[in-house]
Amino acid sequence: MRTNKTNRLYRHLLQAEPAYDKSLQEYLFLDYFSGALSERLRIRGFPVYGLEKICPKRLMSFQDREGFSLALGVIRSASPDMLEISTPLRQKNKVASLRVGDLRLDLETGEKLL
Repeated sequence: MRTNKTNRLYRHLLQAEPAYDKSLQEYLFLDYFSGALSERLRIRGFPVYGLEKICPKRLMSFQDREGFSLALGVIRSASPDMLEISTPLRQKNKVASLRVGDLRLDLETGEKLL
């Protein structure tokens, strides 16, 4: 969730040079995940889209029944039936599926990884 400080920074950087895009993205990722907790999640009960992409530091989404994203998470570790994930999402009762993305993210710096 964006704070007032984040909104002010975002507006300022939108008016600035394109070189600030990377810094803005890193700041927004760090802000989003600042309250994240590391949790273990059994994946057997959920459809997982992009299962073949599961690896540490991969960005993922918790989706509702309509496929809309409820929150993001970053995979910390994975086993065949369990993921350890950092996410700000607290209530998982509306989660109907998981979607693993292409982006890898360093939670310490907010930097996108190759």
